[in-house]
Amino acid sequence: MRRRGAWWAALMIVAGSVMTACGDDGSSTGGGGDPAAAEQRLEEQRDAVRELALQVAPALADSVSGTLTFLRGSWAGCTSADQWTYRNFKYRVAGRIDATGLSADSLTTLQGVLRDEGFEVSTPEADGEPGADGVRKELAAGLRIYPDDSFALVSFAGSCVDVPEGDREAWGSRSEPDKNLVPPAASSPAE
Repeated sequence: MRRRGAWWAALMIVAGSVMTACGDDGSSTGGGGDPAAAEQRLEEQRDAVRELALQVAPALADSVSGTLTFLRGSWAGCTSADQWTYRNFKYRVAGRIDATGLSADSLTTLQGVLRDEGFEVSTPEADGEPGADGVRKELAAGLRIYPDDSFALVSFAGSCVDVPEGDREAWGSRSEPDKNLVPPAASSPAE
């Protein structure tokens, strides 16, 4: 149980890094006044983030001869409007790559994959684990390596989109019926 808790906490760190890379400072993009425009923008973002994750996550796993053990998408609030609701939302995907022999040196390989996919890559300094963050237009990617446990966490997200006040509660409880982009352990290590 302790191991599960450790990787879950690590996943939250990666997700937080992607949130920061996406402008979680309160900045957001259009759609705020018109419910239909906000919904369309967020639905288009979901499609773009899912497509990006399905393209890049397997390439990251293959680059370190790893297994993409899961890849899941969900909606996330960005900036609090009050104690119970968010002012804006975005779509994010989080996943895990298991790789025997993963090391801090693997970071260079993983960063290269992000660069090859058109990301501007930076190296975060705050959380103490080797990692990288990347931004490509309005999309962000994040990864952290945990070599002692032989896994890496990956995440992808869009930028925050303002939602009209009357729709915030619904977006806050919105679920994703097909959140598993890759069934657990569906991908095998590169040959």
